[in-house]
Amino acid sequence: MGRQNFDETDLPNTFLDRGSVFEMGRTCYRIWNGHLIQRIRLKKHRESHWSLSILSASASLCNFFLPILMCRRLPPSEIGNFKIFFLYLGLLPVLCLGTGFVNGTYYWGTSSRDGQKKNLAGFQISILLSLVAMAVVASAGFIEEAVAYSWLFALSIPPVVAGGIYEASLVASGRTQKAAWFNLSFEFLRAVAMFNALYFHPSLSLILWAHATSSWLKLLAGAFGLFRFGSFKVPERKIVSEILIYAGPVSLASIFVLLVQNVDRYLLAFLLNKSEFARSEEHTSELQSRLHLVCRLLLEKK
Repeated sequence: MGRQNFDETDLPNTFLDRGSVFEMGRTCYRIWNGHLIQRIRLKKHRESHWSLSILSASASLCNFFLPILMCRRLPPSEIGNFKIFFLYLGLLPVLCLGTGFVNGTYYWGTSSRDGQKKNLAGFQISILLSLVAMAVVASAGFIEEAVAYSWLFALSIPPVVAGGIYEASLVASGRTQKAAWFNLSFEFLRAVAMFNALYFHPSLSLILWAHATSSWLKLLAGAFGLFRFGSFKVPERKIVSEILIYAGPVSLASIFVLLVQNVDRYLLAFLLNKSEFARSEEHTSELQSRLHLVCRLLLEKK
């Protein structure tokens, strides 16, 4: 038998096409490299979530033990002042349209130049409205009767009105992890500052000072972060009108929701003295509703 000759064309083209082999190797490398990078990202993601969870749990623990320690270190009248202080402070974001500005940040976004201008303008308008509210609180005499430490109450207005706009802009731009770090860091700072003030120097004014100082630090950090959208300058009239048209109805709806949810608390703060208001939660545990206590007090005044 003679020697059989094989033609190269009889072999599969895959083994002879060096370009195909190269492409196959490069594809395998990309798959392996992409899988490795994905594992690294997932590992970093898991680690950062653990750190965020620890930070959040620490702040929650401080907030949990704060009222317990307060009951042991402060008289009932001061506890009542503390509750009324933050009860009325919760009204300011909706009265100064801060709720509408925060929701508007998600609405108009941060990717476009127009959205960035609206974020800056919303922050400026919220600061302006909060300064007007500060002037009203400082000049109105009836607020001093309703809220103790009215000057600290006025000082706490700008942070509670405009402090959430930068965090909302981070979420709107997709940087949710940075937003969580920003919020939890200052929440942890506020909780620790208030807890230490109560533990070492049991005074309501120092507790409120700790709250106001940490809130202002958060506001200033947020203002610095908003500089990436541009410098602060007088916004255009068209942008201001668009912002107010959106923020006005949203804040108005939030006012009604807040009043419906807390109408019993506002009535009790008006009808009871500070010590009785501090103990109102104990009474409502027997009556099962604060509205029953409100009705009883209104009937007793007739």
